Amino acid sequence: MALVEIHNLRVRFETDEATIYAVNGIDLMVEPGQSIGIVGESGSGKSVSVTSIPRLLPRTARVEGSVYFNGKDMMRATASELQAIRGHQIGMIFQNPHAYLNPTRTIGKQLMEPLLFHHLAGVKRARAMGMEMLDRVGIVNPKARFDNYPFEFSGGMLQRVLIAMALITGPKLVIADEPTTALDVTVQAQILRLLKEMQRELGMSMIFVTHDLAVASQVSDVIYVMYGGIVVERLPAKQLIRVHRHPYLSGLLASLPRVDEPVGRLPFIPGLPVNTRQPLSGCPFYARCQWHLDQCQSAPPLTLVERDHEAACWLADERRVANGQPS
Repeated sequence: MALVEIHNLRVRFETDEATIYAVNGIDLMVEPGQSIGIVGESGSGKSVSVTSIPRLLPRTARVEGSVYFNGKDMMRATASELQAIRGHQIGMIFQNPHAYLNPTRTIGKQLMEPLLFHHLAGVKRARAMGMEMLDRVGIVNPKARFDNYPFEFSGGMLQRVLIAMALITGPKLVIADEPTTALDVTVQAQILRLLKEMQRELGMSMIFVTHDLAVASQVSDVIYVMYGGIVVERLPAKQLIRVHRHPYLSGLLASLPRVDEPVGRLPFIPGLPVNTRQPLSGCPFYARCQWHLDQCQSAPPLTLVERDHEAACWLADERRVANGQPS
């Protein structure tokens, strides 16, 4: 049985000014021990999709579809059932640790909180487990650092603290929402290595949200590419560079800087992102795609193009497309 199953998820936000159609019908599955990467530009619906799993969306959100975690229907879960799952069976790692750590409480007290809240350990045992976890995520001298405040840590160290908080309860699933965006490349590499090591050690599943294709390919087994609130391509991470079928993913890959080519103007995808204030009609990439056909005005289904590889494009047929470009 899959650990996470999402079917036809739709999320919209009702505001005084307009309705925002953030997610427009996605299917997603995470197997036990598997790592999933979700990529796409800002506004593509990545974060909204994953925060729908533990139901952390604001009250203005209107959610349709089904979300199952470990066999539990999350859309029907009560408040007490959700509290028992969040921070215990599902751990969250957010992008900005400064926004999620209380500056008036020590790191140690915040690290102990999930254990105490879920009655997984007493105070003495929770303190020992907290120090052990700080050591495992690479915090030097954890015994002394345990009683420090967040302002006494660097950004990279605080991100390690967030990882420790997410993992200390031994969750079945960790959702990492762009946890390395604000870090320099050296610290980023250390964090990615740490996450993969902890995932293997604990046998947990992971959903990694990022706009960085290189990062996604490093930490993921399977990659979901989102655009306009839908999944436009799903493929094994090892095939990301070699075989891609959707023009949007081709555009993203083409825009990556290359160290083996002369410095020049980077290619870019022309046009503007899809207007999320209007219901999705047809292919969301239609207006920006240089290969669009008349039939692209109707929404293409996510279709299997080869083993373990799906694409939502009328040109995704293997006979007509090679590496994202019509042959």
